[in-house]
Formats: sequence, structure tokens, C-alpha cells
Amino acid sequence: MNELITQQESEGVEKRRKRLRGMAADYLLNYDRKRKEYEARKEDFLAESRKQGNGHGSQPGKPTETQAVASVAFDEKNEESKWLKAVEITQRGLSDRKRIFLKVRREAITKSGGALSFGRPPWRIYVQRRYSEEMRKRYLQLESWISERNVSAIWQDIVSRTVETFYILDNKVTSF
Repeated sequence: MNELITQQESEGVEKRRKRLRGMAADYLLNYDRKRKEYEARKEDFLAESRKQGNGHGSQPGKPTETQAVASVAFDEKNEESKWLKAVEITQRGLSDRKRIFLKVRREAITKSGGALSFGRPPWRIYVQRRYSEEMRKRYLQLESWISERNVSAIWQDIVSRTVETFYILDNKVTSF
């Protein structure tokens, strides 16, 4: 039977999938910093567009409208905007427990300094401990230990949701 996709196409899709998951993880973990950087670039862009003038000839123009259009244009042409929106949408849709998980997952990056290791990633152990502490504080649960397998599963779920949201925003999908 003939295959519908070539090996090369399949490998290309897999590379794109891995890249998207990596981007989602990066934006999830570094959301605050990336948001500030994006807003600073956007403000620079808008300041530059203000310098270029708004009117035609001696007409005063419409500066507020011009700035709004420039702002939308900046967001439309930047993939970064879609990633930031995807993270925000994903965060809003998470349960309280998954929000706690994401908070301690972000902490783990700063505590481990982004260190790479062979074998078990150091962030998992940190997240297991901190998540349990947070759950005990929030829900007064004595037993709230989370297995390493569940740590990985929750993280993969959050990353997958972010990729799906980005895909919807990037492709302007309105219905399924």
C-alpha cells in the first residue's frame, strides 16, 4: 500500500512539533521576562511610529487611531505575541492545582539556574518537594506527595495545551 507521507515529510513534522513544544516550554517558564521584553520592543516601535508623523501635509492626523493601528500591526506580525497570548489563555484555563504546579515549576528554573544534568532533570525533584509543600499549605493535606511520573505528565499536559492554543491563534481557527 502506498504511504500518504514520505519519510522526509514525517521527519519535518516531527522537527516542527519538537520546536513548538520547546517554544511553549520556554514561554511558559519565562513568561514574565518575555512579556516585559516584548512590551519594551512594542513601545519602541510605537515611539518610532509617532516620530514619523501622523498627518498628511498640514493636516493634524489622528494620532490615537494611528497608534492603535500600529499596535495591532505590531502584534499581528510578531509570533511572540501569539506565544504570550497562548500562555495567558493556558494559565487561565488551568485548575488551581495546575496553577500551583506551574508556579513551582517556574521557581525550579531560577533555583536550579537552568542547570542541565545527565539522567533525571533536577527541576523534577524540586517541583515534587515544593508542590507538596504548597498543597499542604493550601489544602491542609498531610499526604500530598506527587510522583515523578505525575510531575512529568502534568508538565507535558500544560505544554501541550499551550501548543494547541498557539496553533489556534496562529491559524485563526474559529471552530472545529
